[in-house]
Amino acid sequence: MEGPSGVPFFLKKKDPEFANASDLVFEKHFNKELTLDSEYFKSLDLMMQCVQKHADVPDNQQSRVCANEYKRLRLSAINNKLFFH
Repeated sequence: MEGPSGVPFFLKKKDPEFANASDLVFEKHFNKELTLDSEYFKSLDLMMQCVQKHADVPDNQQSRVCANEYKRLRLSAINNKLFFH
């Protein structure tokens, strides 16, 4: 990305290889490089990986399985770490 004019393209870039992947695959919806530049997107990727990994957990335990990842995701949004630093 070269300067601020490239931001919209960088944000919209998706890997076509993951077009038919599960909805819980980060690359299907976002540019994977966002995880390197943003705490929020890094946390979102970790949250999606956790949910996918524990998809077979019973309903009564689902809220506890990825609690740490969910907390990190919320805190990164609250602390205004949504975009690049």
